[in-house]
Order: sequence, then C-alpha cells, then structure tokens
Amino acid sequence: MKISNLILQSILIFMQETPLISVIIPCYNGEKYIETTLQHVINQTFTNWECIVVDDGSSDNSKEIITAFENLDNRIIYYYQDNQGLSGSRNSGTKISKGKYIYYLDADDLIDKNTLQNFVNLIPHNTDIIFGKTALTDGHNKNIIGYLEHFLPVNQKLSNTNYKLIPMVLNDKVSCVAHNRLYKKAFITKHNLAFKDRLLHEDELWFFETLINCQSIILSDQTTYYYNTGNQNSITNNFSIKNTKAYLDILDTIYQKYYLNAESPEAKNVTNLYLNYFKMTIITHCYFNTPNQDKEDVNKLITNAFKAVKLSEVSYNNLSSSLKKLHQNFKTVLPLGLDKTLNYLRWYRSKSLKKIIKRQLILIQAKMA
Repeated sequence: MKISNLILQSILIFMQETPLISVIIPCYNGEKYIETTLQHVINQTFTNWECIVVDDGSSDNSKEIITAFENLDNRIIYYYQDNQGLSGSRNSGTKISKGKYIYYLDADDLIDKNTLQNFVNLIPHNTDIIFGKTALTDGHNKNIIGYLEHFLPVNQKLSNTNYKLIPMVLNDKVSCVAHNRLYKKAFITKHNLAFKDRLLHEDELWFFETLINCQSIILSDQTTYYYNTGNQNSITNNFSIKNTKAYLDILDTIYQKYYLNAESPEAKNVTNLYLNYFKMTIITHCYFNTPNQDKEDVNKLITNAFKAVKLSEVSYNNLSSSLKKLHQNFKTVLPLGLDKTLNYLRWYRSKSLKKIIKRQLILIQAKMA
C-alpha cells in the first residue's frame, strides 16, 4: 500500500530520537485541568516534541491522569519530585529535557493546536527567544476576554545590541511572564539561567535575566496561548505580605547580581533603569494591593529595601520623553513617602483635571522639601 509523502514525513518526524521542542508543564494537584491541557498538547499540528509533566508532589489524582497519557503517547513524560514549587518544577523539567528549544506551559492554561508550528515558523530568524501572543480567558477555556499585548514590532528580529531591549520593553510594555515563549536551550545553558528556588513571582526575575542576556528576540502576532485568569488558587489572586517580600527579593537579586557586578557601563545603566521601574512596580502593585492591616509593616519593608539599593546617576537617552519624565519625577517624589508616591504614580497619566492638579501639587511639595 502506497503511503502519502505527508504521512511518511509525519512518521519520520515522530520517530526522531531528539525532539525539537520540549514542552514543560509543572503540575501540583492539577487534576482539574491537566487532562484538557495535555489533550491540547497532543493535538498539536507540529509533532516533533516531547512534553515533560513535572508532578510537584501532588496528593490528588494528577499522577493517574498523566501516566494514562504517557501510556498512550511516548512523547508524554511523567516526572515526579517532592514539592519544590513552580521554580523547582520548571528547573527540573529543563534539566531532563532533550529538545533544542524549551516551552513552558502552566497546567491550568491551554494552547492553540497550531502553537508549536507557529513558533517553528519563526525559528529561521535565529533568535534566543520567540514571544507568542497570549489571550486572557476567564476559566480553563478559549473564551477570550482580552490579551497580554506586546506593543513592539512583530514578526521581525529585534537585536539586543548595547542592551537596548530593556529600554524597548520599558517604553512599550511587554508582559513579564515566562510561559508562551520559546527559549533556545543553548541560550539557557550558556548563561546558566534558572528560576530562583521557592520564589513567588519568579517570572519577574526570569524576564529581566533572559532579556539582559539574550542577543535577540522576535514577537509573533499569532495567538498561541490561553491564560486562565479565573483560577482563584493562583498566587496572583491571593495577595499578601509574602508577595511583597518576593518582589523585594527580586529587587535585591537584580541589584546585587546585575548592577553591582555589571559587565559594562551600558549594562549597568539599563539595570539602573530597570531597578527604578521595578521600584515603581513594587509601589503600584505590592503596596497598593496590601491589605490595610499590613500597610504599616509593608511600608517599612519597602522603605528599608529601597534605601539598600544605592544607584548612581542614570542616562535616560533610550527612554521616551514621557517615560523619562516619569522616572525623574519618581525619584523626586519618593522622599515624601510611599503613600504620596503611590498617588503620584497612579495619577501620572490621568487626564482628569482634578488628578492633574493633585499630582502637580505633590511634585511641587517634593521639590520644595
């Protein structure tokens, strides 16, 4: 019986010993989601992949569900470990992966059937990281309620010459997530990159470390990922003082590892810019979301952490005029304390006359202090 060239090609790809892409799925008590998520991986139109599901000490039926898939498809690999958290799970999956490229997928999210093929189509651009487009859903489904937009140019190689990618992502916001990006494994290995152990909001640190070390990136205009914002067990939906401590840990790590030990003046300057940006994020996200009963303790934590990060003068040449003004005014207003700084930052882009006047009064007060 004559087999078509397309079927023969698929069989040959499937039989290849080395997969092109390693999909890594951390799973902790994910029985509610993991079956559907794995089905979306198996349904990929691109077939030369392996999928490593890291069972991070689950106590539910996750193992039974995953091993059932493993028995049906030898591209599914079940790996058990005692609980190490999301960072440890991703690191374990990366360590045992065989693929040339790494793709992180969370157990409660979904991917499109053409996701891996869309990434493969961009591989010839020879970049360290390929960014997919992430859709937001209210649940473990494909009912889109929004997007994590990336406003940089799409489908073209963006070079990191003179560390210009960090100013680019500050000017045109790119989401600080690790999932839905295809990483060249050789790039991860070369720079000894790993998710920091037991760190909440580990994606924030990973985002900076991958961007400052990479040579280039490319962003796809295709929707490749469905991010479940409706999972109430997610750490992003349960904010507490430990979240603030995690952000402050990230601030200190970037300062100690990349600012104090910068390889060049350019690297030091972009790290300076990022640290100032991250301070603003800590105030507008962590301090703003802190429950009132913890406000005083968190205020002290943030204030002391900021004092420990001693930065020199910085060049704003690669920032837009609006963002440059924001950075400069932030440094001027910060001595007034977190409450007034928070108000200034929240009102900075407001077109309300009342808020414009209020923020200007804060700035005047800071300049007169």
